[in-house]
Amino acid sequence: MIQIVTDSASDITLKQAEEMNVQIVPLTILFEDGVCPQETDEDFQIFYEKLIKENGLPKTSQPTPNKYLEIFRLAKEVGDEVLVITLSGGLSGTVQSAKLAKDLAGYERIEIIDSKQAILTQRMLVEYAVKLRDEGKTLDEITALVLKQREKLTVFGMLDTLTYL
Repeated sequence: MIQIVTDSASDITLKQAEEMNVQIVPLTILFEDGVCPQETDEDFQIFYEKLIKENGLPKTSQPTPNKYLEIFRLAKEVGDEVLVITLSGGLSGTVQSAKLAKDLAGYERIEIIDSKQAILTQRMLVEYAVKLRDEGKTLDEITALVLKQREKLTVFGMLDTLTYL
């Protein structure tokens, strides 16, 4: 079996992840009043409300390698292959945590893809990987096709302020 793993920057809730058979490794988001989880639809709504209401911007922390290592060790035990699609390495050290965990796991059937994206486009890559897995593609085929798809994605946005860039 091929396990697909991503992080919470993909905006996939735990319920959606369960439906897609995807594992989510959470990033930590800290507001002045504490940690803001990213698991349920309500959590995401609270996060966006806090962004509007809070004076300062939240801080984020990448997942520790141990979060990935646990997944990788379990996959190795049962003989599953793993595809990890992370938040852009240009925005976070998440991909480095996953790579370190792969080295520590000592398991070769793990592929790690830096999405070079975030949120919607990262999610699109995960959904594409799920589709390919469910069609019966191999890990190598899925990896190659997701990498090819990644190069086709472009995001355009309009901002009402440049204050936070």
